[in-house]
Amino acid sequence: MKAKQFAPCLLAPLLALWPARAQLIIAVDMDTSTPAIESTRTAKAGDIITVGIVFDLSSHAGGIAIYGVSARFDNAELQLSGTPAAVELAPPGFFNNTPGVKHEKQSIGGGLGEVWNFEGESIAGVFSGSFMVGTITFEVPAAPLDDGRPDIWPGIFDGMLLDGLFDATATLDEITNVRWEPGYLVPEPGGWAAAALPALAGVLGAGWLRRRRQATA
Repeated sequence: MKAKQFAPCLLAPLLALWPARAQLIIAVDMDTSTPAIESTRTAKAGDIITVGIVFDLSSHAGGIAIYGVSARFDNAELQLSGTPAAVELAPPGFFNNTPGVKHEKQSIGGGLGEVWNFEGESIAGVFSGSFMVGTITFEVPAAPLDDGRPDIWPGIFDGMLLDGLFDATATLDEITNVRWEPGYLVPEPGGWAAAALPALAGVLGAGWLRRRRQATA
């Protein structure tokens, strides 16, 4: 036990000098109308928003030849909007093997919804830049909770049956060094409090009226 506890202390200075391994970044862009990738979005009840799933190869030298990724979301915070709600894209250098995603479900259980499988393939491979593989349109059904928890996140959810990532080397190695970046909804300033004030005022008013009646009885 002591040896296991001591080993990280010896390795820490060496690991600090070791060059960071290049990562493929797959992120949720919460606002596709702006050039930058936005991880948060301010919203209120009734808003219709479109988010994107973006690949960033700027720190991944191996390129990418085949991808299949999906997204899950908090279905109390986001509601699929439109038919279809999800649109699969073919970024430059890629083609889609099937039209559209396999499914889009508002509920898969556990408070989650899912859009399954944005996919693409490249004959020559793509080695640089960033590109969007698909978009999803949602309605915000109620004022978002500012709870710090992701509201939508990309990932590989089907055990590599259709979801998966493969680089553009001759051996098409599986890409495992991925940084997944989720998206967050935040309420408009004062939005949650403003929605709660009428109910709070009603409770306080009822209590005041009850106490006044008791005092005059």
